[in-house]
Amino acid sequence: DMTTLESELYQAVTEGTRRYAMTHDIKHGFLVSTPQRMVSSSPVALLKSWQEETPEQDIIDFWTDEFEEDEEIIRQKSTGIKSYLAARTLNEFSIEDLLKNDSKFELFSQHIKRFLLEDEQAKAIVFTTFRDTAKYLVNRLTREGIASTLLMGGAGFDKDNIVSEFKNSNTSRLLVCTDAIVTGK
Repeated sequence: DMTTLESELYQAVTEGTRRYAMTHDIKHGFLVSTPQRMVSSSPVALLKSWQEETPEQDIIDFWTDEFEEDEEIIRQKSTGIKSYLAARTLNEFSIEDLLKNDSKFELFSQHIKRFLLEDEQAKAIVFTTFRDTAKYLVNRLTREGIASTLLMGGAGFDKDNIVSEFKNSNTSRLLVCTDAIVTGK
């Protein structure tokens, strides 16, 4: 279950996205689903990502695939909603508070630590939909002493090399991947 703070963020993102859609004469039903999924994936990762000025690559990829729209148009739309929510909704929340109330990570951390303790040779692969969640998981797990490897789609990642290094690594026991790896993007 989400903590009260996580639920408040989810509701604020939902309502903020609806307001944005109404202001821009966009049907909000489908527009609201991606930000909701991002909060559900990792509230901390969403907040960190959406407080930055860069366009959200996950939204761009999703909309490009689903609607076959021009990437630049989608980039402008995604930047618009991010800016809108960052200015009107997300500034009410702090990353530090969300880190202290990250119910999903706490549960995941307990399970992965138990798994890794049960078999000191075991390795695991974790898939997530969003890039920012993957980056957050690797960073947070590393801070907790769990060496993790990140694998995402895109030009900056040599999939074969990263997988080979992970297989042969004596230290990294967890590979965190985006779903794009499954589809080869």
